[in-house]
Parts: sequence; C-alpha cells; structure tokens
Amino acid sequence: MAAFFGRVAASLRAWHLPALFVVFAAARLVALAAGVEPISRMPDHWQFQNPQILRDDLVAGLWYMHSQPPLWNLLYGLSLKLFGDAALLYATAMASNLLSVVLIYRLVTRLSGAIGLGFVAAAIFAVMPAALLYENFPLSTSFVAAMVLLATWSAIELDGPQRRAAFLGFVLAMWTLTLSRATFHIAMVPLACALACLPWRDAWPRRFLPLLAASISLPLLVYAKNLMLFDTFAASSWGPMNAARMVTVEVPRPALREAMQRGGCDPIVELGAFAWTKVYRPYVQHDARFVDTSRRLDDARPYLRDYNSLEILSAADRFSKAVPCMIAAAPDIYLKNVRRAVRIFLSASHHYIYIGSGHDGPSASGDNVGSLRSYIDMFDRALWLPIGGGADKSHAPSLTVVLVVAVWLTAWVFARRWMSWRGRDETLRSRAFVVGSLFFAIGLATCLVEVLENNRFRHEVEPLMFVFAALSVALAARNLRPVRLQEKALKVM
Repeated sequence: MAAFFGRVAASLRAWHLPALFVVFAAARLVALAAGVEPISRMPDHWQFQNPQILRDDLVAGLWYMHSQPPLWNLLYGLSLKLFGDAALLYATAMASNLLSVVLIYRLVTRLSGAIGLGFVAAAIFAVMPAALLYENFPLSTSFVAAMVLLATWSAIELDGPQRRAAFLGFVLAMWTLTLSRATFHIAMVPLACALACLPWRDAWPRRFLPLLAASISLPLLVYAKNLMLFDTFAASSWGPMNAARMVTVEVPRPALREAMQRGGCDPIVELGAFAWTKVYRPYVQHDARFVDTSRRLDDARPYLRDYNSLEILSAADRFSKAVPCMIAAAPDIYLKNVRRAVRIFLSASHHYIYIGSGHDGPSASGDNVGSLRSYIDMFDRALWLPIGGGADKSHAPSLTVVLVVAVWLTAWVFARRWMSWRGRDETLRSRAFVVGSLFFAIGLATCLVEVLENNRFRHEVEPLMFVFAALSVALAARNLRPVRLQEKALKVM
C-alpha cells in the first residue's frame, strides 16, 4: 500500500510543474486578449536615469547615478541599446514571475510535503491580477519578489546535496536585492547570512564568513562609489525623500506651516517630497555640500538630471534633518500617515496607486487596470475580501492579507516550536521561517518611512507570504489529524 501511494505521489509531482507552466501561459494569453500589455511610453523618471544618457553613455550614466541602485537601470540601458525600448525590463519581470511560481511550489512541497497545496498556492499566484499587472509595469517589483524567494530557497539548501549551487544562489540573491531596491540596504546582508547559517552551531564562523564575504562584495563596491562621489553610504539618496512624505502627504498647508514654525524646521519641508529640480534649486544652491559636490562633479552635469540631480541630492540631505524635526514638532501628523501606510500595506497589491491610468506615474499611457477590471473585482470578491463598505474599496485592507500577516506575527509567539533544530525537516522549516521573516520585516518596516506605495512594497514579499500561508495550513491540518482519529476511536469504543 505504501508503495502504491508513493507511486501516486511521484505521478502527481511529474505533472504539476508542466501544468503550472500551462496555467501561467494561459493567464498571460487571456490578459493579452483583454488588452493588458507593457506601457508604451518609455520610463523617464521615478527610479530611472535619463533614457538618452543610458542609451548613449551607459557606463557614465550608471557611475554618476545616486538616486537608485544601478541594476535595474543597467537592464534598462542594455534594453535601450539592444531593442530601443524597455522590452528587457518586461521580459525580466515575466521570467521572474515564472520563477516565483516554481519556487512557491518547490518551497511548499519541500517544507511540508503537501504537493497538492503547493500546486494550488503556485497556481493562484500565477493568475492573480497583481502578477499580471506588475510584469507589465517598468519597476523591479516582480524581479525583487522572485529574488526574495530565491534567497529563502537557497538558504534552506545550503547543507543539501546541491550546496554549491545554493551558495551561489544565495549570493546572487543578495547582490540583486541590494543592487535593485534601496529598501534592502547592505546592512541586511550580514543578518541574512547569519540567519541562514544558524543551524551550524560549532561550524558557524566557518560557514558564515565565506557566505558574508561573497554576498557583500559587489554591493560594497557600489556603496563605496557613492560615498566617494556623493558623500552618502547608500545605494540610493532617496531615503530622506521617502521619509518626507510621512510629514507632508495630504497634510493641510496651515497645519504644515504651523508645525514647521513651532519646531523651527527647515522651510524646504513646505515644498514637499519629490519635486522637480527647479523647485529645490533656490533652496539648495548656496548649501556648502551642493557647492562642493557641484565643483567636484562639474564634468558630470549631463549625467545628473531630474530625480538624479544634485539639487535632489542636497534637498534629501536637508530633509534628513527636517523630517525628525517635523516628527518631534507634530507627532500626530506622522502617526496618522503611519496608520495610513499600514492600511495600504494590508490592501491588495493590485490596487497600487500608480499602476492604473489616471495617475501621474509611469503607467499613465495605458489602462491595464481598466482592462482587468472585472477580473480584479472577481478576485477581490473571491479571495482578497476587502474590509469595509463604500463604493471605493481600492485601499480597503484585504481580509486575506490581514489574516496572513496576523498569523505570521503570531507565529513568533510560538517561535520556539517553529525554530526546533532537532530533525532535518524542523531545521529546514525553521531556517525558512527566520530568513523569510527578515524579508517580511523589511517590507513591513516601510510603513514607518513611506506612505502611498506600501502595497507595492508588500508585493515584493507576497510570494513568500503565499509560501508561509500554505505551510501554516499544511502543518495545522497535520497537527489536527490525530485529534480527529482519536475522536473516532473513542466513539467506536
């Protein structure tokens, strides 16, 4: 009998991945027929260097870029040179979603043995509206989500039969995360490596040090370059700009001025975050840092445009001092936007404010959200379940997301059981739990420093949430099964 069930399980495994590929491809064909496609206008601001610079002088454009980590702009520059548009970005995003589907399935089945549940979780992610929308959106969201899964998968395989491939996969994931998204600061890398090496108590230094050295090597060069050129040890100069939204977004002008005057805060706050170069120039053109950096980078002026300008760099420096001043002067403004950020974080990721047309963002030239409207509404009713009434549910928290986040946070109350290192299965689940929790915590922490885009940031850990939710269901069902059998036995007796 055991051999029979073993053959059945092997048969199921054999067709699951091909079936997932079919589901993935069918969903894209249906979306294409509905009118979903990559946006037609080339990305020219937000997280991008000037496309003309990337096309004509890619190396210099990346060297003098401070606004964002360079990897996604490198792909964009290569795409402009090879195809004349952003085709490579969209191809990378679609391939990333396919990789996420495979890794969701592999992680769930590896950590729980529940192959049916793994298939269902991966299939839902393959067809969910957010996956279809973000892979037709020019930012690195889908790519980062796949790299988070790759890091988690590699971490649990570091002592498996393919340990060398897992080592390289983990290092690659650390490189791509730190060089694609400023959210994943280089300070994350030592902690991620330490968590991945936790089970090796006696051999911990011997395992940890090589993994850390390899994982931090390339990002450290980029950080050092930015320190040398721009006096900032970061992959992006935008951190203070994002934080400035927390004290300026949807704050009435009288309240903003009153708080600014009460705390004696820098008047640059009144301009708001992410204004254009010309708005900040009168405020920063006489700053010592601006003058010094301008003199040092005088030959690089063509490469410092718009959101990558020196004005933005100097304004961000002033915001780094002004934001704490504003929080101290008016904590109620800050806390109100933290609550708003958490609410957005808990809403469905396909309701991201800039992903549909009608908003001032990269997708303004296409209406992919409109093309998928009925499909999105179906998912909202069947799976995401918005909490709250009213006609506009676009930023209502999703009951499903709230439950998964609540379970994840509650799991730490019982972390001793999750982090049992006695048997091999327990070790694998524990490592996935602690490494995955690091990425989840980073996504959740964005609610403290950014408002408006938090559900996009959550989508970067959403596939990991699918894994955790499926794993929790599988383990709960397994723990409840003996109780049912015992109840039946008592009734028979």
